[in-house]
Amino acid sequence: MLTVATLNLRGSANRWEKRFPLVVDTLHQTNADIIALQEVRINIEQHHLLANALNTQYYTDHDAYLCEDWYDPHIMGNGFLTSVPVLEHERMELPEGYRTAQRTLVEIDGQPINIVNTHLHHKPYRDESIRLRQVTRIFEWLAKYPQPIIFMGDMNARPESETVLKIKECLQSAHEAVHLKEPAITFPTPLRRGEGISARTIDYIFCDKRFDVQACAVIGKTHAPDDDTLYPSDHFGLCATIDTSLLT
Repeated sequence: MLTVATLNLRGSANRWEKRFPLVVDTLHQTNADIIALQEVRINIEQHHLLANALNTQYYTDHDAYLCEDWYDPHIMGNGFLTSVPVLEHERMELPEGYRTAQRTLVEIDGQPINIVNTHLHHKPYRDESIRLRQVTRIFEWLAKYPQPIIFMGDMNARPESETVLKIKECLQSAHEAVHLKEPAITFPTPLRRGEGISARTIDYIFCDKRFDVQACAVIGKTHAPDDDTLYPSDHFGLCATIDTSLLT
């Protein structure tokens, strides 16, 4: 059994110092073995800040793995926080948009699993041409590995998009497997109230269709007690518990 979570951090924008304890609390409440983060701000080592806070405050044992985006200067990246030993870790540069994907290989109850984290390009807004190429490249990359896959992150693509439908040809959506539909919204949260951003679902956890998804929930829905616009991020995240023994 493995619990995983994903959350786009919004970097250090939008009152990061005040959001920080909310993010830590949100991630702690997931009790996730592996957490996929997007928009990790590199100059403040945001991945290490969160791992250290979880380890110090809650006596966990998370290691942090960074995957830098490939533009210069290096500002943002993806990251894993994991309490599960990592056997392999690598990054891949995606076509266009300076985005990357990262892969870790872990072993759960004797089953090796590739855990993949990405943040696909946000442009063009309704045209899937770049995102579709990026997802195609990710699956070409993963084809050389025989292990089953858990694939998480901010896809910047709606459930009905070509990009998400392409992923679902190979993998199942954890939220859809449990609830028979995707979340109503994962972006934006009221952290960016007043900016005129349309509500959409763009964050996902996908996994091998042979896995049994036991639970999946939206996370990051609790705001600060004294401010109903102060949320952990401008994205809601997801958390899923997955039985990683292969169904036949």
